[in-house]
Amino acid sequence: MQLNQVIIIHKAGDPLSRSWAEKCARQLETLGCHVLLGPSGASDNPYPVFLASATQPIDLAIVLGGDGTALSAARNLAADKIPILAVNVGGHLGFLTESSEDFNTETVWERLLEDRFAVQRRMMLQARVLRAIALIRNP
Repeated sequence: MQLNQVIIIHKAGDPLSRSWAEKCARQLETLGCHVLLGPSGASDNPYPVFLASATQPIDLAIVLGGDGTALSAARNLAADKIPILAVNVGGHLGFLTESSEDFNTETVWERLLEDRFAVQRRMMLQARVLRAIALIRNP
């Protein structure tokens, strides 16, 4: 995998997640990677800005937070087929994310650059709730 341009998303309002994001950004920039970094949360959606300001194809999205942060990334990046590496840093649920205890950043960058990784393809469902309104007329 090439790591020319990477986006790093951290859980908004979480200092630990932000600290990890900044550490990852510094390490990737040392490898010559262009990094776009920002928070994601209820009132923060960095994806439109990231996608509009990307100077070249985005090779990877690193998501640091819990399952909610990872799901937000998936919703926003699926159409562009950007792979997501989600790590549970500062999140409450971690069913969809990797454990931060197993996330040695320097080893991860090395494995990605040497194409020594596996991709899990996941299905995404879309649902809509429609409500019927009954009108009753009096004669």
